[in-house]
Amino acid sequence: PPQFQAEDGKRDCLRGLVGSEMCIRDRAESEIEIEAQVTGVDLDNQTVTLTLYSANTLTVKTDNSTLFEDDSSSDTDGDGSFTLSELDTSSDYLEVEAYLDDLSELVAIKIKREDSPDETSLEGPVDSFAAGLSITLLGITYNFEEDATFIVDDDDTFTATSFFTDLIEGDTVEIKDVEPDGLADEVKRETDS
Repeated sequence: PPQFQAEDGKRDCLRGLVGSEMCIRDRAESEIEIEAQVTGVDLDNQTVTLTLYSANTLTVKTDNSTLFEDDSSSDTDGDGSFTLSELDTSSDYLEVEAYLDDLSELVAIKIKREDSPDETSLEGPVDSFAAGLSITLLGITYNFEEDATFIVDDDDTFTATSFFTDLIEGDTVEIKDVEPDGLADEVKRETDS
């Protein structure tokens, strides 16, 4: 991406320009999306912890540029937004768009509170995989339901074997876990072709 310069501006960790009245960010970083129940909030460190299944959690930092949107029935004041202090760790469900910063910590670009669906999902770069057996994204490992669907470029006719043929570490994959129980029900990736 081009380097932006301004007299009063500086580059931030997302490679965007922060000026006195603006923040321009390009999305050079890999986008990560998480949909899961919030099970922890740390107001001092401005973080939320999301549980994907069992004890498998991801902690996401927020900062002054994180957008907070409320699409849930918990938005009792009707303002369409919320703060971390308003989150209920027993019932609130979040959809988070994030990136990995220079310290490999998740930082939220946008957090949306929604009414709880029946599944969790995780989209991000592949850490590792055992073809047809398991896949790990952001340190979270999933095995597969016997009837799991494998999708490449919106084609759901792939078998587990064919799905993993061209997969490499670092590819972006989306996993949907209906129960959530750590057994992926749907595994999807998009190719550049």
